[in-house]
Amino acid sequence: MWDAPGRDHSNDEPAGDALSGAPDSSRPANPWPRLLAFGAVVAIILLLTGTCIVSYARPPERELRANITEFSVGVPKFIPVTTFGADASGRTYGAWVTVFARDRVVALLSRDVDTLCHVRWDAHAPTSDGLGAFVDPCGPARFASDGSVLNNSAPRDLHAFPVSLEGQTVAVHVSSIILGACRADGAAGCSKQGRPAEVRAVPNDALPPEFGRK
Repeated sequence: MWDAPGRDHSNDEPAGDALSGAPDSSRPANPWPRLLAFGAVVAIILLLTGTCIVSYARPPERELRANITEFSVGVPKFIPVTTFGADASGRTYGAWVTVFARDRVVALLSRDVDTLCHVRWDAHAPTSDGLGAFVDPCGPARFASDGSVLNNSAPRDLHAFPVSLEGQTVAVHVSSIILGACRADGAAGCSKQGRPAEVRAVPNDALPPEFGRK
């Protein structure tokens, strides 16, 4: 449209378009960008919160892993498992792991099931082979490095954990135990001679007193 020179435009209405008409300056700005941004922030917070909850609720690690180079052949190495609890003297239970050869590894539960004491390794304990022994500080039980009873000092061998070798990694599966072999008539909580070894699931919490006794 032709505009006459000197025309006063101060009272002119802002131009609109054919569909929406003249713009209304009294209407608020489009809220959707802010709402979408707020929603994205809330979603991120919920995602992070959910991740933390899942991590916290996840059961404790049920596998111990170590490089085979960390072991000396024939020398037991102790790996504590705090979730197993401790004996009356505060000694934490765990696994005694011994590498005998590249393809033979033994992992033993460190608790004597009769006295509930943590057995310790004594490299100087008097034995027929002079290789040392596991000693129960609360009783007469003595065990060889592979967990077998020495001198009929206990009714069963030490319980063991399943072990696997993955390349250079020793993996001890602490979600179950293999009951030690029975060494006395009428012994309970052990694997009978000539029969398949018995297996027990290990609880996620501290080991109860009766665990491994039957």
